[in-house]
Amino acid sequence: MGIIHLSDRQRGVSFIVWDGEVTWEDWLRHVNALVVDPDWPVIPRFIADLQSVSDTSTIGVQEVNRITDVFGANLETFTRKMSAVVARDEFRRAKRFGELIERFGTFSVVFNSLDTACIFLGIDLEDTRQTIEGLRAEIRAQSGGMS
Repeated sequence: MGIIHLSDRQRGVSFIVWDGEVTWEDWLRHVNALVVDPDWPVIPRFIADLQSVSDTSTIGVQEVNRITDVFGANLETFTRKMSAVVARDEFRRAKRFGELIERFGTFSVVFNSLDTACIFLGIDLEDTRQTIEGLRAEIRAQSGGMS
């Protein structure tokens, strides 16, 4: 399916959802969309939910490094951010990515539950859950409803 995001200046959070099969091309396309999003540089927190990812087999160490390079070329979009990633099967890879982006001034932590990620970021759990589920439904609708 892919990746979708919503930047909410009022709440000061960008919400990112990965769902179903996510390819290297999906991730690269999404990162390029993030760095040109006018809200992305000014929003201090982001939460990425990877809990419904089913396949990321096209994303390896080299691809993670390349994405890190894209963000590194756009430092102003990453400086002084707090990042929470919620992952299950992707926990180790997400942790490695978090370690790499910390050199750009982003404080990143990977969680295995949404509630602790929300506590870390200081955002409302139910509001976040609804936003993430809405984004997940949107990405599934865009891909023809397959799950």
